[in-house]
Amino acid sequence: MREIRKGGKMNDYQLLGKLAKFVSELDYNHDFGKIDKTFVVSTGRTATKALAYFFANMTRRLVMHEPPPNYFKENIEKYQKGNKIIEKFKKDRAYYMHLAKMQNGKYIELNNGLWNMVEEVVKEPNTRVLVMVRDPRTWIVSMMNRGAYQKHDNWPRIVKQIEELKKEKPLRKLMMEWNLRNKKMMDHMNTNYLLVKYEEMYEKAKEIFDFMNFEDNIKEILLKEFPKLKKHRINKSVANIYPEFNNWNSKDKKMLYKICGTTMERLGYERIHTWEKSI
Repeated sequence: MREIRKGGKMNDYQLLGKLAKFVSELDYNHDFGKIDKTFVVSTGRTATKALAYFFANMTRRLVMHEPPPNYFKENIEKYQKGNKIIEKFKKDRAYYMHLAKMQNGKYIELNNGLWNMVEEVVKEPNTRVLVMVRDPRTWIVSMMNRGAYQKHDNWPRIVKQIEELKKEKPLRKLMMEWNLRNKKMMDHMNTNYLLVKYEEMYEKAKEIFDFMNFEDNIKEILLKEFPKLKKHRINKSVANIYPEFNNWNSKDKKMLYKICGTTMERLGYERIHTWEKSI
């Protein structure tokens, strides 16, 4: 089944959301624990939408990219209130589990909105979580060029909800968001997850496909076709306005390491002493 896209005159995304809500209200017995599930989670700008199209076209699994409800707002509320929302999430995914069961019992969801649910999702039976991370020095530049925390940005963002940070400049807000979300994802991992750097995605393709438990014949096709994905970027930055990290001023570089440095080291990015000479 093809991956459902947002947008279009008929607004398939909203229609899909209504169907999912209808099924969840029926309290459908969706067998969440019995479906073979892989969730790909990141903090954004890691090609998850392109990956969704790739898996949808190359495999026989049900593949969804940020299906409604996408849990962006729900996970911000969860962060603020500390509520556990896994049961609501399982109910909201009843429709997709039903579709997966009719297909072949396998489900892939790529959803950057689940960053604050990894701890709960990864504990579910027959569930694995692939966590995609990206170096903040390129992630922040990409987000700035996408207009994050700037005028007309209506996307749910966690730092918008933290009162004492509302007056901060977009650059600092993005540093805070990167650190908060990546740290949260890393704090509660177990053996059912795989951490992959966006920068190493192609060289670790076999490890990724092994982890996602693809059949050998499908895996062979994926390994052959995956390098071609580099030529088909989706959600490109609208402009290259903000300078690359090497061209930042010393103050901003120091601020980035002060906020993100410890989490960067946990994720295996360069330690401070390897690049502090440029600050």
